Amino acid sequence: MNPRHLFFIAAALFAFSPPARGAAPDLRVREPDKLVILSTSDVKGMTSPCGCLVPKGGLARRAAVRDNLATTFGQLLVVDSGGFFPEASDTQGQARAAFLMECMVAVGTDAAGLSEHELGFGRGWLTAQLARTHLVAVCANIRDRTSGETLVPAYRIFEKGTVKVGVFGLAQAKADLGPSRDSLTVEDPAAAAARVVPEMRGQGATVIVLLSQLGQAESEDLLGEVDGIDVLIGGHDVPVVPSNHMVHGTITSYAGQSGHQVGRAVLELDPERRMRSAQGDVVALGPEVSERQDVLARVKRFTDDMNAQSKGARPTVPYPPSDKPKAVPIDWMDAR
Repeated sequence: MNPRHLFFIAAALFAFSPPARGAAPDLRVREPDKLVILSTSDVKGMTSPCGCLVPKGGLARRAAVRDNLATTFGQLLVVDSGGFFPEASDTQGQARAAFLMECMVAVGTDAAGLSEHELGFGRGWLTAQLARTHLVAVCANIRDRTSGETLVPAYRIFEKGTVKVGVFGLAQAKADLGPSRDSLTVEDPAAAAARVVPEMRGQGATVIVLLSQLGQAESEDLLGEVDGIDVLIGGHDVPVVPSNHMVHGTITSYAGQSGHQVGRAVLELDPERRMRSAQGDVVALGPEVSERQDVLARVKRFTDDMNAQSKGARPTVPYPPSDKPKAVPIDWMDAR
């Protein structure tokens, strides 16, 4: 990698302190018969509100909504369906992706799915960043061509108060895997789902959540083929559907892209902690939504530093005389 690019990425990563989580919300289970799922999809590297006539989105607003729901209900799952990496594959896009992953953890994301965008910088870079940030990624159908093992765990089971929630992800069968297309393959989504849903049920999960990067039509077709999925968080160029609707007994959530909105699904649970009924909506993150100040300050530092870097300014932190930041190993920046 060009030393200047190495220097640029390191500056972006070191120009701010580790993520501050702010005051911890009250996580007591206030509503034991309800599970709330807060979701995003196709964020595409956006960390701040858009420059629209009515600015929408931003990590700070998402964090404030998350904290409010956690305090109100207690049993809260926060997920992203995938597509959170920026579409640009340049060095600045790499820095934005690394920063966004840190912030997703800071705002309480439990799990994220994967799309082709997350593989735009190579599998080595992605897996190193997942290890560095501790962001949990799940995908049941992206596999190593040689070993057959999934690139990331197929699913994870979370204990949220009184309920065990199984969360798995699916990528499009024809997804372009970028630099990793020779070493990875994508299994048929329906076959992968039919395998992992019973596995999660067998491990005690009473609610199953799919983080889908299949698009709306293919996602809903899959629901007709595979039983046992309670919640669909749809991604990959999906529309904004203001009111969540049921498809084959599954509550679906489509919150659009760029993080301008979040999906909010509220599940009513029966005595066995299974979904009895559900309803939901999409919440626009407009100016009327408060912002969590620690996240707001962190995003501002990052944005200011990126703007300065693009104008040729030196980074805001000192480096050794060689201008080669020793604290950031090269392998995770350029791994393929």
